Order: sequence, then structure tokens, then C-alpha cells
Amino acid sequence: MKQVVFAVLLLAVASLTGCLTDNTSVDEKESTDEGTSNIEPVGENNLTNLEKRISELEKEVDNLEKNLVELRKDLDNKLSSDGTVNSIPLARIDFPETDTSITCADDSFELIGTGYDSDGIVWAYEWASDIDGVISDKNNVSNPTLTAGNHVITFRTMDDNGAWSEPESFNLEMMNYLCPTGSMIAYEDGSGEWTVQIVKINPLISINNVSWVLTDANNLFVIGGSVLELNSSSQGISFDDMDNSERISPGDKFILKPGEGNLSDFSSLQDYGFSIKYKPTEEFIGYTITLTS
Repeated sequence: MKQVVFAVLLLAVASLTGCLTDNTSVDEKESTDEGTSNIEPVGENNLTNLEKRISELEKEVDNLEKNLVELRKDLDNKLSSDGTVNSIPLARIDFPETDTSITCADDSFELIGTGYDSDGIVWAYEWASDIDGVISDKNNVSNPTLTAGNHVITFRTMDDNGAWSEPESFNLEMMNYLCPTGSMIAYEDGSGEWTVQIVKINPLISINNVSWVLTDANNLFVIGGSVLELNSSSQGISFDDMDNSERISPGDKFILKPGEGNLSDFSSLQDYGFSIKYKPTEEFIGYTITLTS
């Protein structure tokens, strides 16, 4: 192909220099016969422009050749061993259907995909993350381990001829926060003083990372604070670290005394709610417990 282009260019040069046409007058011919020539040479600007055009055409030829190679490769990928055209398979993400986020490190979630091949069978699957790489070679994946960050998750399928489908994708935000769980019980001593005791908590958490919240009968915030600021002798609301571990543990107690300290404006806590929260995420640890006799 390059040879053809250069041949055309040479013809153009020849035309410009007058080698292919004879436009000389009779007088010019006579002068030529006498050993002189009145033909003006091609200007330097014309030659420079011609050289630039030759360079541009060479680049265009190179690009065409590269495209041809890619087209041949693509065609080879689509041809079966018997020379027939192979249809590439299809991939579909069934779940999640939209972009999503995972807050807690131990939250469960699934990736579910489907593949289809019109002229063969789906031979392989691939889930991948732009951060962590290949996640799984199964079409359904439960609780894959992913690093914290904003992932682009892709799913694709391969047919029995080795051709891969176009990938489907969605965005997944992995926060990987620690999200503790727990439960409490509450009882009243008959004088209006309430004890809220930790029954279960997983994992054990430093009191520095836990806050307490008191809500009214309509579940509206009334008062709250950090557990770190409480001790067994605090007025109003106190905290008894039963094992002195400085962590929220089973058996630890909150004592609520209306009419004292930060509860001095309360004569009764009947039907109020008490809860604790994990401060880094502001997630509640377990459920709010209602103070009901």
C-alpha cells in the first residue's frame, strides 16, 4: 500500500516540475535547442508542503495497517474452528441491580450474575474489581472479601470457543466499618432508680468509643454523652465497669437515678428509652431498651 502512495506522490512531483507535460512555447523550445531553459524551478514552499503531505500520508497508511491487523484479530476471535462466525456470549448482573454500599465489615451481601450464549454454552465466569482484581470465577458469590474503597465491579462470561462477553458493571462502596452488636436488660428497684445491664456484646469495645442516649416516649433525643465521662459514682447516670476492663462487656451496668445530676430535671424515667452507640460510625449497638415497669 505504501508503494502505491509513493507512486502517486512521484507523479504529483513530476507534474509540478513539468516532467509529464510540455507547456513550453515555440520560443522556449528554440531557446532549449540553443542550450538554455526558461522553465522556472519548483519553489521551496511547494516542496516543503509536499514533504509534509507525504509524511501525513505515511502516518495514515500506518494507521490503516494497524486497524487492519486489529480487524483480523477480532475476526479470528469470532471464528470457530470450522470457520463459521462465533457469536460472543452475553453477561447480566442480576444482583445488585444498582450501585450500592456496604457499611459494616461483617455485613453479608451477594453477587449474582447470569450468562447466555446463542450458539454454544457459557464456559466460564469472572467477577472483578478495579481495586482488588479478580474476585471469583463463579456466577454467584457470597460475601467476597474486598478492601475499603470505591470499587467498579465487573462481570463477564466466556463461551466454549474462548470468546469473552462485554463486561457489565456497577459501583460498590466498601466502608468496612466495625459494627458491633449487643443486647441489654433493664429493671427498676421500686424507687424509680433504673439499672440497665449489658447481656451480650460482640466484639468488646473500648468505653472511649461508646456513647449513651436517653430518648423520650416518642423516641426523641433527650440527653446523651460519652461513657468515658461516667464512673460508678457519677450523679444522675453512672457506669459500673464490672470487670475493670475499660471495655463494654457483659455484666457492665448503667445506673439511672432521676432527680440527680444530669437527670435532675426528671422525676421519673417511665417509658423512656436507653441505648448505646458506637461513636466512630454512630451506629446503635443492639436495640433501644424501653424503661417500663
